[in-house]
Amino acid sequence: MAQGTNLPPATLQGFVSRFDAFRRNRWLRRWLRLSERGTARSGFCPNCLRQDVVPHLRFEWRMRYWMICPTHGNRILTICPACQFSDPVAVDDQHSAVPFAGCGKCGADLRFVGLAALKCDTAAQLAQLQVAVTAAILQEGFSLEGIEERIPLAMLPSLLAAGIEPRDRNESQSLSRVDPRLLDDVRRSIGQVNALGRLYASADVVASRGNTRGRRVWKGDIGRLCEIALKQRFRWPLAVVELDAHQRQ
Repeated sequence: MAQGTNLPPATLQGFVSRFDAFRRNRWLRRWLRLSERGTARSGFCPNCLRQDVVPHLRFEWRMRYWMICPTHGNRILTICPACQFSDPVAVDDQHSAVPFAGCGKCGADLRFVGLAALKCDTAAQLAQLQVAVTAAILQEGFSLEGIEERIPLAMLPSLLAAGIEPRDRNESQSLSRVDPRLLDDVRRSIGQVNALGRLYASADVVASRGNTRGRRVWKGDIGRLCEIALKQRFRWPLAVVELDAHQRQ
């Protein structure tokens, strides 16, 4: 592979190692774009593909929560606008002369889909949250303001569902606004996760919001909390942003 791509082996290893967290934490597959058969799928940003010297996919486009391009501010597409094919960036030499640039079914050039940037605070916050979640996955842990311990990755879905944003451990400033009433619950949960290890992923866990006075409002296994977090922190805010943009037109 190194000979075919002219890339150093260390660089290729870096690409492959990005999925190590998904191999060690099977529940993370809930956040991957997959077909009904479980095969890999990717979204795409037309503006990114158009600017590429050689069109290529991004690691982040594989994530279901990656819905806005932080560079261009437009929505990440998952279907071909021309034929509605659900896996348009699949490589198909018969339909696309340039890999990843044309739809694998109808051949439409994906680089020239007209998409406007979603210019509002909610869209910017959503893009920032995507980056923070991806950093937590790659580091297999994160931090929160007010919590000194490193927080295990397995707690990410429940804390997202509770309305908390993870912080990259290398950042000097926190992105989080943590209700102080949640801090003791978070500290107890860290101890439970460390005690259970991999068994934590199959146990029922809870998430709570501070504005409910500590009342626990979600309960389920980590897979269910992944779906709750995806809806509440990504899909619903994006739907509001797109509705607002449509009404302005």
